[in-house]
Amino acid sequence: MSDLTPRQHRWWIAAGLYLLFIYASVPFIRGLTNPLRDANRLRFTVGWLFASAALAFAVWLWRHWPGWRRAALLIPILALYGWVLQQAHQPEEQLHLIQYGLLGLLLHAACRARQRERRAESKPPDLLSRRPALSATLLASLGGWGDEGIQYLIPERYYDLRDVAFNCAAAALAISISALAPPPKQYQSPRRKSRISPRNDPS
Repeated sequence: MSDLTPRQHRWWIAAGLYLLFIYASVPFIRGLTNPLRDANRLRFTVGWLFASAALAFAVWLWRHWPGWRRAALLIPILALYGWVLQQAHQPEEQLHLIQYGLLGLLLHAACRARQRERRAESKPPDLLSRRPALSATLLASLGGWGDEGIQYLIPERYYDLRDVAFNCAAAALAISISALAPPPKQYQSPRRKSRISPRNDPS
């Protein structure tokens, strides 16, 4: 990815830093959730996080309304999301849906930016830009798998395929919703912008 542009850099860096934050929090997260559980505040805290995520989704939907045909696809996606949420019986499991949903959104934004910019530069698509949603889902799933791998190495934590599945599902569902958004305005490469000087501006 040597041809990264500043726009791509922002998304890839954000996704990488966020994943590092998740990994760095693995040894310490129980030190935060256990006191909340003992104080009967853990479910309330997780519920507040989901309410915030729902508000952010409502704002996104208002700003990026996909049209009625695409919006209809939200119904089965949200129904599946509700089913997955029901399978997450513990608050810690439910947190995975927020953690890796956000990671999936960041990676999807990075892959879509790469796709737009390669098209604007008339370059053939690569592995990341050919299918942005699929690429982002695979990358986020690998990140979630790595999370469980770290837990395997930490005393009092354990590797759980169930959590891996929650991580993958969270990323896939969030990316599915993101993929319904209309594509952003066509990216104009810096080289093309430089060709249009104020004197040659057709306007």
